[in-house]
Amino acid sequence: MKSTTEFDILLGKELYRLRKSNNRCQKELYTKLGLNSQQQLSLLEKGKKHFTDDIIFAVSNFFGISIMAFINAAKQLSQKNYTSFDNEFAEIEQTKNPEIKLILFKKLAIESKIEAINLKLQQLGNFPFTQGFQNSKHKVYVLA
Repeated sequence: MKSTTEFDILLGKELYRLRKSNNRCQKELYTKLGLNSQQQLSLLEKGKKHFTDDIIFAVSNFFGISIMAFINAAKQLSQKNYTSFDNEFAEIEQTKNPEIKLILFKKLAIESKIEAINLKLQQLGNFPFTQGFQNSKHKVYVLA
């Protein structure tokens, strides 16, 4: 799994704010986000667990807000102009060659899907048919 970033901390703070302002309990929310325990939600809120695309989508869906509204609210908590999240996309936007730009976008999409698959495998960890896959690491290399 990807290590946490400064942006994960900001998303966690915004998630906590949303949960409290909507009077929702952790138990209700962690099941809706597809997490295994209340502890995992607590780690998300503290910025100690990485926000995958699936979790960001589930948060926005649960609270009835757009993904961009959730992300922008988290960005506003930062004093910096750019977060790690912005830097990834800024680098792609600066690429002049449209073919390379497309490859870089696909690479980001593949990486986020691998994170989602690893999360699902962790959730299935109690089943015998997934025993060999729990600690596997996958890397995707894209040559431009």
